[in-house]
Amino acid sequence: MSGEKLECESKWALLYKAAVSEADDRRRLHLIARTKGAIFKREQALLRAGSEDIQERHALQDAAYILAALRKAAEFNLEGEDQLPASSKAARE
Repeated sequence: MSGEKLECESKWALLYKAAVSEADDRRRLHLIARTKGAIFKREQALLRAGSEDIQERHALQDAAYILAALRKAAEFNLEGEDQLPASSKAARE
């Protein structure tokens, strides 16, 4: 396994774990965007290398699917937060 492969693979996986475990929706959205970029780069690297690593391709697809659901949930939460009265916002903090 080359150093470049390990770096690409590790980057998307580390970002994915950070995005999944982040509790703050604003930070989560930022991490999701970064993770999607890293996943795209990894997919491109696999294509260029002619890799037939089905297991990693499935992991990338699964991660992208989960990130999409997390993004929708975070956006929904933030949208609802914006609609709360000021007194409710202060109580949540």
